[in-house]
Amino acid sequence: MKNYSVGAAFALPLMLFLSPVMAQDADEAPPISAALWQGTDIANRSTAVWVGGAYAVNNDLTSHGFLLRADAEYNEYSYFTDDLGKINGKEWQGDVMLGYQLVYTTFSAGLYIGVDIRDDHLNPRDLSNSVRGNEVGFKVDADFETETELPYYIGIDGYYSTAFYSYLARGRVGFKIIEELDNNFKQIFVGAEGYALGNEESDAQRAGGFLKFELSNLLVRTASITLSGGYQFVNGSNNNGLGATSTSTVGGEGGYGMVEFKYLFRP
Repeated sequence: MKNYSVGAAFALPLMLFLSPVMAQDADEAPPISAALWQGTDIANRSTAVWVGGAYAVNNDLTSHGFLLRADAEYNEYSYFTDDLGKINGKEWQGDVMLGYQLVYTTFSAGLYIGVDIRDDHLNPRDLSNSVRGNEVGFKVDADFETETELPYYIGIDGYYSTAFYSYLARGRVGFKIIEELDNNFKQIFVGAEGYALGNEESDAQRAGGFLKFELSNLLVRTASITLSGGYQFVNGSNNNGLGATSTSTVGGEGGYGMVEFKYLFRP
């Protein structure tokens, strides 16, 4: 959420890596066994990039079963204090979780638990900020999403981690505007979204909208793409440049934008 170059540099090599290795007829293709996602989030004084994935233990993501899941994120952010001036923060986060997924004809839902590692470096060092150094904690994650064949869309996801008492809760509600625009753009949804996220030092809320669609042929692999943006509210935020601001790791108050790609894989 600091500049666009970080997200672009992160996305390009990963896109090149995802070369199509299983171009099979849909009727003959085996079940989807794994998913990979990557994204970039930009807000006032903060830029984050992340990558994650899930693997179905039974080799079928389209059925009930256990999932192995992992995420990694890098975030650059800044804030201001009265005595030290501008503080530049760098945050690394990673988790490994095991969970169970339920899949029905109209929706899927999952619950995951595991280990979360977070490492925050502040320059100059701000001893008044408790979110610094590294912490290992317990993490629980949950998600719910309706299937794209429906005329409406509901997505709910979130997590809580004891590492710096970090949390995120997000909800999206929308409707389908186009079933198939052409061979490249399909299952197009628009709607509204709301966030609550933070840690033991700060809290933020977001209100905005999203556009979600499936993109084929133009990329090396079919992807589900979500674009979203809106306004971020940060507790204790002060953006007038005259004094201290919130120590939020997701940046200051103002606009935000996010893009996320999700790819599906077959064994």
